[in-house]
This record gives sequence, structure tokens and C-alpha cells, in this order.
Amino acid sequence: MTMSHFHPEIVEVQIEASDTSSLAWTLRPTGDSGEDRFVVVVENNGEHPVEVNWIDVILRARIAPTDDVRVLELGLQSTDLDVGVVSVPDGGSYCSEHVAVVSLDGQRHLVTGYATSTRFLTSVRTTRTSSTTLSFVATCLTDAIAIEPGQTITSEALVLITGPSAHEVLARYGDACSELMGVRSRFAEPPTGWLSWYCFYGEVTEEDVLRQLDTLASEYSYARPKYVVIDSGWYPESGWGDWEPNSKFPHGMKWLADRIREAGFAPGLWFSPLLVSATSRLARERPELLLRQSDGRPVATMGTAIWDHAAEGATGAGVDVVEDAETVRFALDLGSDSVHAWLEELFNRVRHEWGYEFVKLDFLIRALVTDRGLSPDRPGRGHDVVRHSGVTAVEGYRRALRTVRRAVGEDCFILGCAAPLVASAGDLIDANRMTPDITRRNYGDAPLPDRPSSWELVLMCARSLALRYAFNGRIGWNDSDVLIVRDRPLPGISDSFSPTVAEAQVWTTIVAAAGGITFLGDDLSRLTAERRELTRLAFPPLPTAATPWDLLSAPAPRIWVNSSASLGHSQPARIAVINWSDDQEVVDVPIAALEAAGVDAQYGISAVDLWSGEKTTHGPLPSRGLSVPLAGRSVRWLQVLPMRRPWSDQGRVDASRLR
Repeated sequence: MTMSHFHPEIVEVQIEASDTSSLAWTLRPTGDSGEDRFVVVVENNGEHPVEVNWIDVILRARIAPTDDVRVLELGLQSTDLDVGVVSVPDGGSYCSEHVAVVSLDGQRHLVTGYATSTRFLTSVRTTRTSSTTLSFVATCLTDAIAIEPGQTITSEALVLITGPSAHEVLARYGDACSELMGVRSRFAEPPTGWLSWYCFYGEVTEEDVLRQLDTLASEYSYARPKYVVIDSGWYPESGWGDWEPNSKFPHGMKWLADRIREAGFAPGLWFSPLLVSATSRLARERPELLLRQSDGRPVATMGTAIWDHAAEGATGAGVDVVEDAETVRFALDLGSDSVHAWLEELFNRVRHEWGYEFVKLDFLIRALVTDRGLSPDRPGRGHDVVRHSGVTAVEGYRRALRTVRRAVGEDCFILGCAAPLVASAGDLIDANRMTPDITRRNYGDAPLPDRPSSWELVLMCARSLALRYAFNGRIGWNDSDVLIVRDRPLPGISDSFSPTVAEAQVWTTIVAAAGGITFLGDDLSRLTAERRELTRLAFPPLPTAATPWDLLSAPAPRIWVNSSASLGHSQPARIAVINWSDDQEVVDVPIAALEAAGVDAQYGISAVDLWSGEKTTHGPLPSRGLSVPLAGRSVRWLQVLPMRRPWSDQGRVDASRLR
């Protein structure tokens, strides 16, 4: 079957609305790139307003009966756990966030889905309706928006992209998102720094932060760290919304920012600005800022199970009688001018009075969807979408980020975390987390039995980074999460994260190869010299993300290629080869991956392992490529020099000199 046969055709558009009889739709091309890009324009030709719930674009594509159909799930937001590769058997179906990236036998690839999210959330359901047919339902959730008589609404931009490789179609999809969302940032290089959460969690103190400054300056100059970021734990126990320092920061946040700046770094600070703790003063003193249900109760988007249970027991019960109320978070009404005035005042103070130059904005997704999870009776992915006053969830969210950006200015770096991937794109944030947290704190005497191990967390994060690698530099910088290499428990805190040297080498390699922003996350004053040396190879950050060559491999790609061309020809190419299993394995790096790294197979390869310093040389390469033996849970990170003549010199070299 030729590539041209694997191009979907739009067969119809369906609209779910309060009255479809007065609605008419047209399909219009958008953009000027030559790609297939469309929007659906829906017009109300009637005499009364019509509420539109969603717009479905139905597409079909021909496939071969023997085709192995797999969908690459990129996820809705940065810390999603369901990112991965899903097989779709005959009669099977899978619903993706935003876009369906479909692979047929790993040879033909298709992107069907939405490259914008300026007003609406979107999804795509892929169904193998027969052995020779794939159908797609591309859904635009329009939040029951009302179209007045004679008015129109326009869907998000639907793109159709085909190509021989997953890498090509993902890159073109990233380019489409960048162009159509108007991505712009003044930060031309990914930043570096240190962040407090993963070594102090919510127990962080002023003294903890000050203790890092001398160590950063004296022992980590090679990393050229710019930012020192105080994560969650600096505000009062009353919770989110009360953004003032607690007693652990006795000199105040401006004083600490000044000390960080005097030490040669730029200060950064964590917020969850769009949510308010049920126990906060803000919830009591500024109730008009909270989004309300029809019965007048605040809308909880985190801790909803607790809040819903309280409603069953006593409608209208005060927060003071709700068990575990400190875990309930209310949504600000992002359609309210008063909320945006409050946000602007807050971040003006943070940037211009306190002097912070980096803000980390967390749990942003909960301004759009609640934590009630997926419901099979809802359209699209089944999210419980938040309904703000007079605006869609996405419109309110993007307006809030514009308010923050206006307050802090373009010279303040904004990192989004738990943030929607596409809806955050534009000039709103400069980087977006692309992984779950690399560590998880244990609360209580022992870790929960279902908590992932250190190695499982590394694998989960690597899988997310691999599937989202093409976003790096296209919709902002990717954030891999912090570099953690410690070998001992944290004093007074349990998080069960104690990687072996080999496991720490794997995570360091992934963070470095993935490019994007690179932050240290250990208590640097307690890190051993051996573990500190592991961090050297992560700096300076690489300008582009490695290509995860075997993207469809389970449980995560084993071959990651940074070509010399992608590094600006300033450095030799690198190939990271990882063994995710517990047992020794030999991984064959295919000729195509070697050629992408600049290796000429007929001359062979010369490379040095950046971790061990061991040198590898090989004459003309066999058809299987380069065979790399690996111990269980380990990596070889090869810095490659293409050979122009036969060369069999063996030995060891100083890898740090190459770096």
C-alpha cells in the first residue's frame, strides 16, 4: 500500500447542540504552510441563541489487513501518567488528547488532530472499524458556548500530516503548533539552576536555601547555574492563596531574593496561582474571587471527593466542619475582572517589590479540568471541564497567564508545571514540564505499596520525554524535571529515591540528551564528591533534544541520538544506549541511527563512552549496525567521531576533556 493511501479523508462534521436545525457549518483551510489545516466554522441561522456542546470532525483512512496500528499518546498536560504507545486491534478504539499520532508497522505515520487550543479542549478517538479501515473522531469541546443569531464560532485548527517516520510527523506537528499558536520567548537558551522541592519538599527553610548558595558558587561553576528557585513550602499553613512568607522565612521573601542576587544568582519562586485552599484567608476574606456552583458553593477542582462527600452530608456546610479540608482546592473564577486584578497585584509585588526573576506556576491544569477523573459518559476524553463565568475554560486560563506575563514582564522566566501542553503555548510561558515528578515524598512511616521505585520513576519520565521531545524549542523549552543523583536518604524526610551509580548515570544522560532547562535538585551541601561528579555531563544544556530513535519501543526508547548538526556542529554527535531491563543485554544500534549521527558505515566508527572513558572503534559496520553490550539498568553514552580511514586503535581516554 502506498503512502498516499494512508491519508485520511474528512467524511462529515457532526455538532451536538441544543438545537441543530438552525446551524450550518463550513470547512475552511487555515495557514499557508502547504499542510492540510482546517477549521470548522459553525453559524447560527436561526432566531434564538443555540448552545453548542461539541463539534466532531469524522475522518477515515484505508489500511492493510496486516497493519499493526499503534497510537502515540502525548497527553493533555505536562505531568500526565498515561503517556505511552497503545496498540489498536481490530474493533479496538483509543481516545487521545489533542491529537492522534498513528503508526502503521512503524513504517507509515499520520498525525490527525488539533494544533491549537486558544478557546477549547480537544481530543481524537481512533477506531479500527474493520481490518482495512481506520476512523477518527476529532472532537472540539465547546463548553456549551451560546451562538447568538447570525453569529459564528470557529473550532480549533485541525491538521493532517503524513510521513515515513514518527520523528518527521512529530516535528511537523510541533512546527504547526508553534506557528498557529504564535510561540515567542525572549529566552534563546535553556536556563540552568537549582530548585528546592526534591531535597526539602514542603519543609524548606530560609537557612536551607542560603546554605546552597556558597556550594553552588564554589563547586558547581561548571554548571553556570543562573536561578535559585524556592519551591512549595514558603507560604503559611493556611494554604494556597495566602502568598506571604511563613515563619521559616523570618526575613521575608524580598530579603532572601536580595541575598540570592548578592551571591550571583537570580531568585525564583513557586506558586499555584489559579487555585485557593479551602482553609485560606483568601477564601474567607475574598469570597467573590471564587468560582461558584449554581447552589452558591465554591467549585473544588482538587480534593473533589472530599468536597462532594461534604455536600452529601450537609449542603452548605462550612469549611471548618469538612474533614481533611486542607486538601480541598477551590478554583478562582477566571472570567472575573476582580480575579485578574488580584493576580496582577500579586505578581507585580513578586516581580517588582520582592525582585523575583523566575516563577514556577504549578497545578495549572486544575483551572481547566477537575480531579474527578475520566467519565465514560462524557464526550472526548471524558474530562470534568471547569465552567468559568462568561468564558471557556481555555479562554479563562490563557487570559490568566497573560495577566501574569503582563505583571512580571518578558524578562521574567515563567515555568509551567502540570500545565496543558498546547493551551499554554504562545508568549505565555517560557518552558513546560514534560514529565511526572522524578521523586515522590512518602507521608507516614513507610512508602505506599503502589509507589514507584527510583528506577520506575526514571523510566516513566524517560518515556514522557521521548514522546514529547519534538516540542522542545517549538512550543517553549522542555523541562525534564530536576537532576537528582543522591545516594543517601534525606534527613527527616522519606522519598525512597536512592538510585545506584548506574541508575543515576541513566537519569543524568536522559536529562542532558533531552536538552531544555536543566536544574539541580539535591541538597548540594550533602552530596558526595562521587555523586557530584555525575552532574558534570549534564552541563551546559544541549541546544536541541535527542531523537529517541526507537520511539515505539517498550518500556521506553533505548537509543537516543544527538546529531552533530543538531548541536550546531559545535560538538561531536552523541548516541545514548540504555538497557531498561534488569539483566545484561546487547543493544544493536541500527545503521540508520548511526548515519543520523554522522557515521559513515563503510568507514566504521570511533567513539568514547562519556561515563567510563572506554574507547570503541569498529571498521566497516555490519548490516545490523553497532552492537553495544550493557549491564542491567545501565547506559553507555557514546561521543562519536566518524572515521575517514580504517582505525583500530584501542584504549581509554579522559572523557572530561572531550566534554
